[in-house]
Amino acid sequence: MKNMVELVGIEPTTSSLRTMRSPASHSPIIYFGVYELDLRSKELRKQGMKIKLQGQPVEILAMLLKYPGEVVTREELQKKLWPADTFVDFEQGLNNAMKRLRAALDDSAETPRFIEAIPRRGYRFIGEIRGEPVSVAIPPSSTVRLANWRKWSIWLAVIGMAGFALLLSAAYTAGPRPRSPWPTWMRQPRGSGNSKSGK
Repeated sequence: MKNMVELVGIEPTTSSLRTMRSPASHSPIIYFGVYELDLRSKELRKQGMKIKLQGQPVEILAMLLKYPGEVVTREELQKKLWPADTFVDFEQGLNNAMKRLRAALDDSAETPRFIEAIPRRGYRFIGEIRGEPVSVAIPPSSTVRLANWRKWSIWLAVIGMAGFALLLSAAYTAGPRPRSPWPTWMRQPRGSGNSKSGK
């Protein structure tokens, strides 16, 4: 590439270099963070739940995800999404599309996690792209109900046993003391017999 540039004497632009390389991912679905984008249906999902996003914002996201870490220029976005025969304010349309895209991704222009703005040039995807989705364990509702029932049953059993023990303790202390099976004369102190015999 360097020799060809020296021979021709023309410095290649970012867009021309990008056309010589293939996209970073050939998979129809790209995973990043807790999101996934289906490049065929242009559907954005968060943890499997579809996010209402379509049109230019999702097209911009698809372009950025195809070339992560590289700057997609404003001219490329204009050529792709705002053809020459479209009579609209490109700057305002691009800014509105980026606002909607960042809102869908919970991203911020000041502290970006996914999309970084390059002043007077374009945008760049700075997030991490994975090969598979994040596994989020969401137990079924029946499992949740069963776990709650078991937890409450254990607590009820503990409370019931504690209450039963308190009742037994109260009944023992409040009731009459049982009579001794021995006769009265056998329950007299030992010294009393000796005193009588000594008289």
